[in-house]
Amino acid sequence: MKKLVILIVILFLAVIGLGGYIAYDKIYLQKSSKGVVTQLGEKDIDLNVFSSINETLNKFDQAFNDNNTSYFGYLYNQKEVKMKKIDPKVALYICIHNYIINTGQPQNINEGVIKSEFQKIFDKNATYKPSDIDAGEKLKITYNKDLSTYSSIYSGTKDIYYSTYVEKNVSTTIEDENIVVKRKVFYVEYEPNETSITAKIYQNSDKKKLIASIPLKDKVLDTDEVIGKYGYKLQTYNYIFEEKTYKEYYIKEIVRV
Repeated sequence: MKKLVILIVILFLAVIGLGGYIAYDKIYLQKSSKGVVTQLGEKDIDLNVFSSINETLNKFDQAFNDNNTSYFGYLYNQKEVKMKKIDPKVALYICIHNYIINTGQPQNINEGVIKSEFQKIFDKNATYKPSDIDAGEKLKITYNKDLSTYSSIYSGTKDIYYSTYVEKNVSTTIEDENIVVKRKVFYVEYEPNETSITAKIYQNSDKKKLIASIPLKDKVLDTDEVIGKYGYKLQTYNYIFEEKTYKEYYIKEIVRV
């Protein structure tokens, strides 16, 4: 019994550690015939599900926040992105991006690795089609059918204060058996001068709507402060994860609400 209590405490701390990505109103841990679970609403969810969702959110954010590629902001220029209808090259790009970023050296990645990555993110919610990907001047990916590899070189670099989208989770709920992660999203550009740095907060990268200009404290943008003060002006997106088995949820669609 003592060992079980210790295990549950460790797992609880692990879940809390995901707080930057997965937000909860209430968390209950319990031991069941299915293992250690959390309770979300009235539904028991295996703890590993949240880790998997966290990884998927990370991959989407990094892929579409890379302003050295032509896919920068891809998600936020659309009202809805259904994985069943997503461009196969975009889905493929998400899977490959993290393997090549910040390398500066030519990369050759086995297709089996990318297929496995694709399965973990999408399952059957998107279609896997191997192909070349032209992601802009600084990133081109070539598929070699004979060798079953993807080759690329990434020549992009990032300044300390580069323009980017910021995503912040505000809640995680169960809706129609799906896990829905609600996120506030905004675009930020930094304006450094001799004495300070100002973050300009926009609704989108088209910069049609300026939300605020915030002088940075200790050269760091406080995203919690942005959400707290201006959240009602920011765009909100639901990332919807569909249940396939008790322990498996896969990204189904992303909707601006």
